[in-house]
Amino acid sequence: MEAWMGDVPAAGVVSQRVLRANVPDLADRFARLTEQLKDEGDPVLAEQAQGGAIPEIRFADTVVGRVSTKQVARMKRRGCGVIRGVHDPAQVEEWTRKWSATSTGVVIIAAVVIDQFQQRMQQTTRVPGA
Repeated sequence: MEAWMGDVPAAGVVSQRVLRANVPDLADRFARLTEQLKDEGDPVLAEQAQGGAIPEIRFADTVVGRVSTKQVARMKRRGCGVIRGVHDPAQVEEWTRKWSATSTGVVIIAAVVIDQFQQRMQQTTRVPGA
């Protein structure tokens, strides 16, 4: 364990002092960043009110190259996305039943789904020149 982890508040104070000493326009940077975050937050809230702020695409569309640059840009901007249709719904239901009884069930399901998705992508994606 890193030494600073024993006293996180003190580490935060030290980090703030270092930032203030080394970044002369720190206050202005934080003010600009705060405004940018506010500007970004409004569209996210509006999208959420209209059905969802997290972008979704179909796995089948990724296989045939039918994902638009607009969809990719939206996922990059949000920093996340959902890929639907990777697994058979019956398989997903089985995983849910099997692991939902434990507190780590969601983590296990996520790990299995990610692993399975990576395997399917390797099976269906060809790398040019490979």
